[in-house]
Amino acid sequence: MQFTYVPLPTSTSIRLLQIHAADQGSISATLLTTELESAPSYDALSYTWGSPLSPYISGESGRGATAQHTIIVKCGGESQQLCIAENLKDALIALHTINLASISTARCAYLWVDAICIDQTDRKEKAVQVRFMERIYQHASKVLAWLGPEDETTSHVFEVIDNLSKLGPEYYKSVTPEDVWRPQIHVEKLNIQALNYRHWLSWVAFLHRPYFGRVWIVQENNLAKDIVLVCGNRAFTWSAMMSTMNFLVYTNWATLLYTELMVSSNVLPERSQLGIFAKLVESKVDSGQGAWNLFHGLNATILTEKQWSLFSLLERYRYCESSDPRDMIYALIGVARKDIRPFNTQPQLLEVSYDMSVGLLYARTAKAMLLAWEDLSHLEQKEGAFMTKIKNLPSWVPDYSAQIMPESLLKRKPDCKWNASRDFKWLPDTRPLDDPLLDVQGKFIGSVEDMSTDPLIWTLERTTEFWCTTCTVACGLSMPYPSFHDSYVCIPFITSYLNKLDCLTTPSITSDIPGSGIT
Repeated sequence: MQFTYVPLPTSTSIRLLQIHAADQGSISATLLTTELESAPSYDALSYTWGSPLSPYISGESGRGATAQHTIIVKCGGESQQLCIAENLKDALIALHTINLASISTARCAYLWVDAICIDQTDRKEKAVQVRFMERIYQHASKVLAWLGPEDETTSHVFEVIDNLSKLGPEYYKSVTPEDVWRPQIHVEKLNIQALNYRHWLSWVAFLHRPYFGRVWIVQENNLAKDIVLVCGNRAFTWSAMMSTMNFLVYTNWATLLYTELMVSSNVLPERSQLGIFAKLVESKVDSGQGAWNLFHGLNATILTEKQWSLFSLLERYRYCESSDPRDMIYALIGVARKDIRPFNTQPQLLEVSYDMSVGLLYARTAKAMLLAWEDLSHLEQKEGAFMTKIKNLPSWVPDYSAQIMPESLLKRKPDCKWNASRDFKWLPDTRPLDDPLLDVQGKFIGSVEDMSTDPLIWTLERTTEFWCTTCTVACGLSMPYPSFHDSYVCIPFITSYLNKLDCLTTPSITSDIPGSGIT
């Protein structure tokens, strides 16, 4: 019999899962409905709904994304069947059997799991529970972060954590950045196991597990009293993970792991010797930016003991993903500070509704930001059109499910003093939040007559097209600058270059253009 949810009696009620038996064949559990404030001690599960494995190592990268498994759940004394995804099945089995004594803690009898404890087919209940999740995670005894099963590389990852996590700040100056590639130095100076390129490639692959890219983990980790990371049958504390990453940051080893390991690859053996790491190296991926952003964000929260504004969170975590793009907003609202902008002036932004379209939610959020700050600075979060995923968004609305690319000038050069608007101030419009139009003011400066192609939309193999159009536009410019003899040399050079590329579109470029030159 298919499981049927009984509606939660109040807006402050939750369901908790108690697992009685779990193995690869079946899972037997009970669902308890209770008020949050009177609930028994419970752990909250943090995990990814899809495959948990690094796509750069395992050939099973699609594992867990669509496979469904049935568990037996009792609610009100009646046994019913509930379908769950494969990764959740693996998590429940592992967490039911794992011994946490090695990290001086123990499992609670009850577990809160979003996919099971919330009726995912009831949009109203889901909206209420999503808004309530901040308190659910704050109230939990600890958060159990399921990173997925072990693979061929995780034993090396555990060795990295076991060794580096015990090195405090007194060791940060014991080594040079280049010592990361000198295993013998690890033994002599740090008194730890020698770590080689296999350890570092395993570490990078581990940081690319999808868990670290989920937007919900920002809330789940920031609100937790305590966090325990679980991978396969191995558990370790978040503090061990942070100690490891702290060491890599302060010794500058983290930078070299990217520049010399993933970019230049000049510290690696021949490709034929890389084995399971070949795909990772060929992909030229970053050093695990999702995990590093999570680390820096959580570290900053702990050190400053403060919550961040929604504006800052949306900027920091735009690399994250979610199965529902609306959660890119809802997950961050849960962890954002509520007594400052935009919520103190635009409280309607706190509303959660899965009946609202993604486009409308993003437009409401963008306009609420503009109105709260009373300027157009939030437009710097608008990505290039080639990055936009959500169709039919107004041109001024950021796609919060896409990365910001290119980055704003202020982010690239934070000390830059330019001000395009001078002393002019935007007059906020009076249109409702749901209106896709935005009133702005401006002054006419001139008209765009020609453009080169955007270099960011081309692959490395097609950069010729960018340079062709750039040179063509440059050669068509009128030159308001004084001519110098040496500048004439540029014209035949550009002409020759464009002709070789077979993309010369300006018909008459000669070296004897009177009164002009190219600078």
